[in-house]
Amino acid sequence: MKKFIVVSLIFMLVSIMSIPVFAIEHWSSNVTVYGAEGTVNIDGKADAGEWDDAPEIKTTLEDDPLEKSGYVIYQGGWEADRTAADMSATFKVKWDYDYFYFLEIRKDDVVNLNGNAQEPYLTDGVLVFLQVADDDDARNPDGYSHHIFYTVGKDGAAGGDVMVRICDEAGGGRETVAAAGAKIATTVTNDGYIAEIAFPWSVFQDKVPAYKGPAAGDQIGFSLVVHDNDDKDSTGFTKQYCWAYIPEIIPAGGYDFGGWGILELLAAPEIVTEASEVDDTPAEDAPVVVAPAAQTADMAGIVILAVVTALAGIAFTSKKK
Repeated sequence: MKKFIVVSLIFMLVSIMSIPVFAIEHWSSNVTVYGAEGTVNIDGKADAGEWDDAPEIKTTLEDDPLEKSGYVIYQGGWEADRTAADMSATFKVKWDYDYFYFLEIRKDDVVNLNGNAQEPYLTDGVLVFLQVADDDDARNPDGYSHHIFYTVGKDGAAGGDVMVRICDEAGGGRETVAAAGAKIATTVTNDGYIAEIAFPWSVFQDKVPAYKGPAAGDQIGFSLVVHDNDDKDSTGFTKQYCWAYIPEIIPAGGYDFGGWGILELLAAPEIVTEASEVDDTPAEDAPVVVAPAAQTADMAGIVILAVVTALAGIAFTSKKK
């Protein structure tokens, strides 16, 4: 009987240790990008050297590697007819302890300055979807997420406009409001535009107070929807694509972003001196690291400790007898 109990406990221990423990239930590491640490001057110019250390997130209407992997869906006028000459964009992310920074450099055959960020899908605009803690994380029990809406112009004038849509997954509510402290600047170029956005972390903390702010190595739920409207009156939605479209993890009643990829916040590079060496591996090649959820990992540790303690007790009793 004792032998059976010991064997059973060993089997339980091995089984527990072989079960992967994931932090992310509704985010997919299949679509992972990186943001660089550093502060940005929001002037709509992407000044020399300012964004160089931030890895690129490239989107195009033709030969998109992410589309080939099944993680992009084209809608509206792009469902049947897409050419790279119509539009392409490069995005970058940076962060410091006050702001989340976002850059878009768009190539666009027709730049539309009409509309506003209340309805960016009617003009040239982008929806940046962010969730600072997954909805199975104890810090975010209501599953709040924040969607940064921005446009290159507002009501016919360049300069940009930014709003935030706050979504409550648990209650099903959502509202689009002015983002307190957010900044945007845009510049129309010969072949498109440049947009720079700064979004304060305090906006997230208003609804997710347990979120204490960013740190190097943090992972954030992340996705994009890019809109292009070549109609100058901006009377209706025309073309969009959902980047990080992940059908298998679309939440019930989810919006058109199609699921969550992951944005990992990279630490600032070490200062190179003669007495030190640094890893020169490009940020783009950084490995995907999905850390276990704190509460899940703690529970697994408790169970393993209990099993080990039981085994030790049985061994001690058998030896004593």
